[in-house]
Amino acid sequence: MDLERFNPNEVIYNITSYFCGKALDIAKFCGVMDVKGIEKVNEDNYLIFASNHQSLWDIVILETILMKYLKNKKIIPAPTYRGFFEGFQKKWIAPILVYHGGFPIYSKKESIELRNKSLDEAVNSLLKQKRLVIFPEGKRNLDGRVKKGRLGIADIAIRAYAALNKEPVTGVSIVPVNIYYRPKPGIPIVDIKKIVVSFSDPIQFSEDMVCNLTKKESCSKENLDNEQYCKNCKIKISNLIMDRIKKLTTVNIEQMVSHYLIHAANSGKPFTKKNLFESLNKSKIYLKEKNSNLDYGVENFFDEGIEKSLKKIENRGILSRIEETYKLDKEKFLKVPEYKKIRSENVFLYYKNSIDHLLEGFEY
Repeated sequence: MDLERFNPNEVIYNITSYFCGKALDIAKFCGVMDVKGIEKVNEDNYLIFASNHQSLWDIVILETILMKYLKNKKIIPAPTYRGFFEGFQKKWIAPILVYHGGFPIYSKKESIELRNKSLDEAVNSLLKQKRLVIFPEGKRNLDGRVKKGRLGIADIAIRAYAALNKEPVTGVSIVPVNIYYRPKPGIPIVDIKKIVVSFSDPIQFSEDMVCNLTKKESCSKENLDNEQYCKNCKIKISNLIMDRIKKLTTVNIEQMVSHYLIHAANSGKPFTKKNLFESLNKSKIYLKEKNSNLDYGVENFFDEGIEKSLKKIENRGILSRIEETYKLDKEKFLKVPEYKKIRSENVFLYYKNSIDHLLEGFEY
């Protein structure tokens, strides 16, 4: 088996897709799964789906939704972190990934030759299947923050655009996607209470789009082959995609509580039940004005007064002991554990990080 190429097994993929589709139906029926904005996808274009990356379930969930809702039923190529194709994982994880459309993607630091080869494979598979799924952050997000996007997705879009413009075709669209888990990713899938997958308006890749991003008065295909110009172009494209992904972030009450508690602990301001209640309500209004995705129930937390609202928050599990929260134990709220342990050991910090970008500039 060639592990470096897009070489899926159609029988295995279709069997997996069938059972995942049934699981999706059950999840939607039970109210666990919500899909937003899928109707915005124009299947006339060649589509690159760019998603945030928090869990190993991301690729399964996203591909299942695409197979379920879109007319194109071809196997979806998925450039994958090359670590899964090395060492002991090469023998058992890599074949499974390849059967389901995966192949490794390399960075320039590892090898320029391997990077170009993997990018060419991504473009060729996109041109063949008319769609592709990629996680621009490169690796899973373990501390809550949506990371800076890498340049590979822009490189794939540019190369595909250049190839497609040799023929009279529709073009390339990049579709930003945000996957949200409540209470958080990284826990057993049976413990997940809600998954929301949100699709943004597609970004139509074109010379005009590049001109607008790079503030150039005129652009041409030749510019896209210029290395210095192209690097700046890739950075702008990557930033645009990641900004769209961030704006799709779904916000729940646990995140809002955590954000305020850590702010209060940092600032040393007096803390009362009334302060918490009023600050959460204020931040909710701010998020609504920015058209943020508020998780089901956020509105209802502020309808029955302070005591009942705080009791609901307590029942959601983020506050293991309400008196501990009122004391604002700074060691608990401000301690920054090892990077990879933030999600499991300091869920307050993880939640706070996950909506920092939405509350940037907000003052309690």
